[in-house]
Parts: sequence; structure tokens; C-alpha cells
Amino acid sequence: MRNQPRMRSSILLYLLWIGTVLGLCSWILRLPKSNTGVTCTKELEDTFTTRPKSRDIGGRMENVSINERGARLHLVIQFPVFNPSLGLGEEGAKERQEEVNFCLQRNLRSPHIHTIRILCEDAHDVLFVKALNLSMDWKLVFHILGRRMTYKDAFQYASRNLLGKNTIIMNSDNYVHEGFEHLDESILANKTIYALTRREIAEEGRKCNYEDYCAVNYAYRGSHDAWVFRLMSPIASDILNKINYPLNYMGIEQVLIFYFKTSEGFTVKNPCRILKIVHRHCSDTRVKKDRYINGRRVDVILGIRSDKTPGELCHAPFSAASAGEETKLRYLFAKFVFLLDCLQRNLASPHIHTIHILCEDAHDVLFVKALNLSMDWKLVFHILGRRMTYKDAF
Repeated sequence: MRNQPRMRSSILLYLLWIGTVLGLCSWILRLPKSNTGVTCTKELEDTFTTRPKSRDIGGRMENVSINERGARLHLVIQFPVFNPSLGLGEEGAKERQEEVNFCLQRNLRSPHIHTIRILCEDAHDVLFVKALNLSMDWKLVFHILGRRMTYKDAFQYASRNLLGKNTIIMNSDNYVHEGFEHLDESILANKTIYALTRREIAEEGRKCNYEDYCAVNYAYRGSHDAWVFRLMSPIASDILNKINYPLNYMGIEQVLIFYFKTSEGFTVKNPCRILKIVHRHCSDTRVKKDRYINGRRVDVILGIRSDKTPGELCHAPFSAASAGEETKLRYLFAKFVFLLDCLQRNLASPHIHTIHILCEDAHDVLFVKALNLSMDWKLVFHILGRRMTYKDAF
């Protein structure tokens, strides 16, 4: 019993010692850090702590992260399954299937494609695509449509599921190629649709040499294989009913352009020399039936293709239609690359502590941040709201 007071005293001293140590540690942690001239923001910390995501898919490890520099497009297609009964023959069906399989794989691997929404004719199409064991097939989203897809189905799906998202409806024998890093979604959100003409490029193993419908000095012929847009509200049901035709019907592209311009108030452009989609149809096999209605084009039946309809209402010529405009675009791009190099060199300079950018609007801030420049933590943005003068700077 005599030892109890002594034990209590020892316990109190021990607890007091622990409290003193903890208090000292807390005080040290609160000490101001030495000034290194660098402020490590949360954004910068995230840059170094981010780890690439990967997934074990069928015994192979694949990167499943999305490239933030990409256009983040949601592709809506119907993936066809060909068989000899369609009149292609066994060899023709095999070659055509390989072509659309190739395009699907290229689109899956594209850094600009966020998801691929396949509107299937039936459940067998889902099983067929999954059995292909394609790389990055985690991007696929299946929807059983139960019939052959029409433009009404595609735009209705986008209206219901992809509002406020960058969307591309495209023929299944095309793939996204290059230039989509320049896509400005604010332009799309302002009721602009890009009706893209397909390109033909030389590729290893390519067996054919189709005409490039969007080549410099090539005459516009009204061919559009992809539609790029960002719906902020659904397409009106009466317009959807007017475009309820399959994608391969002759004249349907002119019908879409006409109604988007006249009824939906869209601006329709065709920057196919900047945003490039590539056509893959070397087999030259095709299902020739069901491209006309009783031998007539759909735009003729609807009265859109006539002498009474101004051409500009149903056409979307190339946005850069001449060699002179191509040269101007190349010059502007070269100038942009030069200015970008200057900004990066200033950021890397040991003599530059901060760079204060007086921006015309908030879009400039987003644009510069998207460049992902080295040492961009030096940047300080100020929204000026106009073009800078020396008065503003001083």
C-alpha cells in the first residue's frame, strides 16, 4: 500500500512527459518553412501524386485513364455484323467485317474518344463485339435498339443521354484520326454542328486508293460521314421524326443539314481539313439495296433537293475551302507554336519568378491550363476582360 503514492507519481510524470513531447512536435510542425521561392499548390501536389490507372483485361494490363487533352467525345454508332446472306458473299462479308472491326479498334484507342455507345440491332451483336476481345473495350456502352439504327435513333439517344457532352455520330467504317485536340466545346455549345467529310489516307497494308473527298482544291460534293455536336437541350421530336432514315440513305445528309439550319437554329460547318475522320472501305463490297426509296433520294422525296431550295440551306462546304485558306491556317498554327515556345521558355527561366497573364476572358485561362506546360505553377491569371494596353500593364 506504501508504494501506491509512488506509482501514482510515476504515472503522472510519465503522462506529463508524453504531453510535453507531443506539444513540442506540434510547435515544430507549425514553424514557418524556409522560403524556396516556390509555392507548391494543391494542384501541383496532385500532379506528382497522380498514378496512372490500369486494369487487368483478359490477362493483359491496360491503361484505363482518359487523356485530359483529348476531345472527350462520346461516339454513337451501330456496329454491323456482316454475313454472306446480305449478298456480299463469304469472302466479301469477311473483308467488310474486318474493316469495321479495324475502325472500332482505332476508335477505342483514340485519346479523343471517351466512350463508344453502340446501338445494337439485337443481343447477338453485344456477344459478337465482346468476343473480339478488343483493346480498351472498357469504353464500350451497349444499348439494345432492336432494329437498324436511323438518325432519329442516334440523335434521340444523344438528346436523352448525352446532353452537355461532346458527341460524335459517325458511320461505322470511319475512325477519328487527328486534329480533335483543337476542338472548342464552347463553340459546339453555342449551337454549332460539324458535318465532317471523310478523309482517305495512305496506311500500311492499305489495298486501295479512294478519292479524298476533303483534299485541297477538291470540289465539295455533299458527303458527310460524321456529326460532331454538344447538345444543351434535346432535339425537338418533330425534327427527329423528319430524320427517321438509316444513315446510308442517299440524300439524308442534306436533310439533316436543312432541318438543323432552318428548324433547330444550328450553324453547320465542315472543318474536315482540321478535324480528320478516316474512311476504311478497301473491300469495295457494299449492300446496295435500301439506299433509295422507290429509286428516289430521300431529299428529293421531302422536297429539299429542288430548284426552290437555296443550296446554302442543305450544304456544308469545307470550312477551309481553298489552298489560300490552308496556307493562312498553317501560318497561324506556326505563329501559335512560336508563342507557345516563348511562354514555355519564360516559365523555365531561373530569372522569372512569376508570370502574370492579363486575360481577355476566362476561356484564355482554361486554354493555357490545358496546355499542361512545365512549371506552370509560376502562372498568375487576372481576367482583364479586354485586349491589354500599356495602361493596363503599368
